[in-house]
Amino acid sequence: MMKIKFLAFFFHGGFISLFLLNFFSLNAQVNILQMENEVYISGSEKNDTTVSLFYKDTLSFPSFTEFNLQVKMKTGHEISAISLGFYYPQEYLGITGMELADSVQGFYYSDTNGLIIVAWSDINPINIIDDGTVITLRMNTLDLTGLTGTIKLGLYEASEFADQSAHVIEGVILEVPEINYLVPDPIDSISGNYVKVYPNPFKDYTAINFGLKADSRVRISLFNLTGMEWKNLIDESYPKGTYQVKLHGLGLSKGAYILKFDIINEEKTSSKLIKIVSIR
Repeated sequence: MMKIKFLAFFFHGGFISLFLLNFFSLNAQVNILQMENEVYISGSEKNDTTVSLFYKDTLSFPSFTEFNLQVKMKTGHEISAISLGFYYPQEYLGITGMELADSVQGFYYSDTNGLIIVAWSDINPINIIDDGTVITLRMNTLDLTGLTGTIKLGLYEASEFADQSAHVIEGVILEVPEINYLVPDPIDSISGNYVKVYPNPFKDYTAINFGLKADSRVRISLFNLTGMEWKNLIDESYPKGTYQVKLHGLGLSKGAYILKFDIINEEKTSSKLIKIVSIR
């Protein structure tokens, strides 16, 4: 379990606080919370001494989508040290990075076995206002088709905040949203792979967003309404994940066209036709 030790030095006529972070057995065995479907029944998770976690609002996403999740502090504080962690279900979510408030640097984080922990300290505190964001987690959804209920992050038991005098701040209340599966409209899915074309109709360009649940070859072609192929936009292989291809309106006559999607992988070959309209 990770702990933070603080050393504070005081001088006459003022004081300087020096924080020393000691990490004990960060990679040792941790009690990992089993999170399947909806893990938490109650409306909050509580660290018995210093930090409580409440769930406010719900974010809805399709599978294979990148997003930012903000961890907010209900009542603001000046913070000079952070030891904070969250449990999350690895089968549904991935973490690609994180940011501290005010773009503060010099933090350390570990993401292992469904537990992300961040540690930071500095003699110059972060000033968090009421309902201000403490940490932003950069995340992505994986295959959410098996999810029932919502995902709620779990609070790591040793989470703590400290002030400039190295005193643990009591009664910290954090808020995070729940995460829900946004079931794609039939026009936005190809055998579980996510596809979205926006804006449509379009003038200057339209963005073709797609998410792959497995490594696949992707072919996207543009046809006119008579069935003649106008342009082959892409024909290449992608690893599973989310992608965007832009179709520019310059060179396209005003009118309707058909985008044909072919997604080919070991499981199957799937195709989809989507009508788009250029108003240039």
